Amino acid sequence: MLTFPDILSARARLAPFVPVTPLRSYPSLDQVVGSGISVFVKHENHLPTNSFKYRNGLAAMTALSPEERARGVIAPTLGNHGQGVAVAARMLGVKARIFVPLNNNPDKNAAIRGFGADLVSVRAIADALQTYLRCTHNLCEGAGAAGLAGLCALTSELAGQRVGLVLTGSNIDQATLAAVLAGAVAEPPARRD
Repeated sequence: MLTFPDILSARARLAPFVPVTPLRSYPSLDQVVGSGISVFVKHENHLPTNSFKYRNGLAAMTALSPEERARGVIAPTLGNHGQGVAVAARMLGVKARIFVPLNNNPDKNAAIRGFGADLVSVRAIADALQTYLRCTHNLCEGAGAAGLAGLCALTSELAGQRVGLVLTGSNIDQATLAAVLAGAVAEPPARRD
């Protein structure tokens, strides 16, 4: 179980390697969200892998003993986690092997919903990605825009409050970005097993 002292320990271990990322507000983003909400964006997308997963990889690897580091690490990933592990391994001189699926799972959002979570529609995420690009001039991938999409769905419950969002993950491919900017993103068809 992760404790607060564990978090403080990780923070101390990461300090020499991880730059402090900016926390910014954008008046135009506040206007788009509306309801008197003040939005603060934590730009984890300014880290070396454009994702907060960089912190995760470093936290895990800086906690390894010298013997464990000498053996190396392996990590399965769909993208950002593997990049974070790879960068952390390179920084610390640890051998890393990253395993990825042949094809990214197009049904992951449906599976998450199937476990009872509410993350928002693909269209809402695409809209949030466009909003971030327009209001902050920062590019993000769909996962990086999911928080803003969720906030836009909850404006009535959060009216008048201060809300922090983590903008992370700007690893989006050209074809997906082109589809998002052209408004050609649609919900994937439901999976039938």
